[in-house]
Amino acid sequence: MSTQQTQANDVNQQHNIIGVESNSPVDTFQRTTHPDAQWFSKPNLGLFIHWGISSVQGTGDLSWSMMARGHGTRKTAFDRYGFPAVTRVMTPRQYWQQAQNFNPKDYDPVKWLTAAKEAGCTYAVFTTKHHDGFAMWPSDQGAFSTKNYLDGRDLVGEYVDACRKVGLKVGFYYSPPDWYFNRDRMSFHYDSKKHVWDIDHQPKDVLPSELVRDSQATPEFRDYINGQVQELLIRYGKVDMLWFDGSAHDAISIERIRELQPQIILNPRGHGVGDFATCECAFPKEQPEGWWEYCHIFNDGAWGYLNHEIYKPAGWALSEMVKACCWEGSFLLNIAPDAQGRLPEVCYSRLKEIGQWLKQYGNTLKGLARGPWPEKCNMPLGIADQNKWYVYMPFDQDEVLTLDDPRDPAKVTRQDTMQEVAWTRDESGKIQIRIDPTQRTLLVDVLQIDWEF
Repeated sequence: MSTQQTQANDVNQQHNIIGVESNSPVDTFQRTTHPDAQWFSKPNLGLFIHWGISSVQGTGDLSWSMMARGHGTRKTAFDRYGFPAVTRVMTPRQYWQQAQNFNPKDYDPVKWLTAAKEAGCTYAVFTTKHHDGFAMWPSDQGAFSTKNYLDGRDLVGEYVDACRKVGLKVGFYYSPPDWYFNRDRMSFHYDSKKHVWDIDHQPKDVLPSELVRDSQATPEFRDYINGQVQELLIRYGKVDMLWFDGSAHDAISIERIRELQPQIILNPRGHGVGDFATCECAFPKEQPEGWWEYCHIFNDGAWGYLNHEIYKPAGWALSEMVKACCWEGSFLLNIAPDAQGRLPEVCYSRLKEIGQWLKQYGNTLKGLARGPWPEKCNMPLGIADQNKWYVYMPFDQDEVLTLDDPRDPAKVTRQDTMQEVAWTRDESGKIQIRIDPTQRTLLVDVLQIDWEF
């Protein structure tokens, strides 16, 4: 099984657990036509911020490390994306106890988001609450939020203020599944035959042997989710995006969301329908219809912070971004702050590299229409106009660029040196363009193909 197939299977299993809606329960739905939502009609680069109490120990992924087996409880030397990851399983009670020591004294979202803005991001998406149930704002719903653990500090509010200060669109990630609220109805994948609790085991932790889909469990829970979502949509002024991660359609309607925030755009994970499609950690096999977004992990293989911080090369991020852009989609790149609210210097340096690349080549991505990739070209390409195409050479791909087109290019130009590049045809008649591997960069090299003068 390929790495991409493994990623896709893992993501699908996680989505089944949290009840991500795949079929619409809504009889009639129309994507937003609000003028203030049209910023997402063109490709964008966004910053995803996965952060929460799991960062205190930094030994397991956000929320998933409380599961007894699978999904974020990796014990091997490498994670599912091929990057080093040493994680450990903890009981749910051990996981939630991290809230007592979560005190991000160095939290400076202006610093994060300034780096994102300079990298070319137009929007950010902040984890307001993950599946673990810890709300990052002083919620009046429930008893597991910054209101109970951080003297009412509003981490969400600080993020919103920072977005507005630096000029980024405001996005909220929100998980309707809440494993803390529903802790007495969940097994967390534990059973008496295959898994043994540690010395911290208490009778109250003996739960059903099968995990239940808890998203619509009780009227009390639906009221709780409804109350939290409305808090997010009322307290913080204009919100540009609501990024659900699990079923919400019985708790709050799309109509009510749009009543509170008319310009908001929604992903389809909460209601089975949305204003844009969401693809996670695996590039889609076919271009999604309409607006769409491709999210991936920039940090070391877990969505949340792990205490052996590794960030993938900027060339990797740019290679994934241009693939999305060539299919007229947006790219949402995830980072993971530590428990003090800090990001490592390598994160800032990678973002700086991305920004420098976009300053040089970002104009090639503007107004790009889909070209015949991968059908007739082995590297991502987009059409700027009828007679001008751009080809993006991924940082780890040194093979010859092959293009199946009967026309002869008028000129092929390398965009960094503006030098003309030779082309030939192979025995099958396909255009071949060879770039000396020693002349390749560690980012993404861009070629312009002119068909006529």
